[in-house]
Amino acid sequence: AGSLAPSSAETLAGRVGEATDDKGAIVPQCNDSTLKRYHAIGRVCGLALTNSCTLGLPFAHYFLRLVLCEPPTTVGELQEELRREDSNFLGRPEFLEQTLSQQGVAEMLHFSRRPTLPMQDVPLAADPEANVTDSNKHLFLHRALEHQLVRSVEQQAKAFRDGVEEVT
Repeated sequence: AGSLAPSSAETLAGRVGEATDDKGAIVPQCNDSTLKRYHAIGRVCGLALTNSCTLGLPFAHYFLRLVLCEPPTTVGELQEELRREDSNFLGRPEFLEQTLSQQGVAEMLHFSRRPTLPMQDVPLAADPEANVTDSNKHLFLHRALEHQLVRSVEQQAKAFRDGVEEVT
């Protein structure tokens, strides 16, 4: 598994699903110092690339896809990216193939996601308390994984890419 991936402590960015507040779409911004660090790391990696130097740092595959402007978009792609990094049950095909009751999670999932840090739920729908059901679990899965693997790291990936492009 890759390790050069933004932590949830640094990220909570992008609009997810239908989540809005009184100001419109929920789009928290990454702070400037974090983006400057990703830009600087991008510059270092860009210089290493142009000089055929190996840094020995593993990258999270989904992060590299964002750097290359090729984010995972389908549920299948998102699940595959999650499986590369984590053994989370949302990455397993059984999540969609079996009923929520068969998996022992009926009435336990809601349209929200809790990143590691900050310990604050991220709404994945206008009503984040809505139960995930067998009929809407595909939508939930897409929104949850899109937030985790795309929206929460896209600002950092852009800063990193800008750093690479600045020196290549």
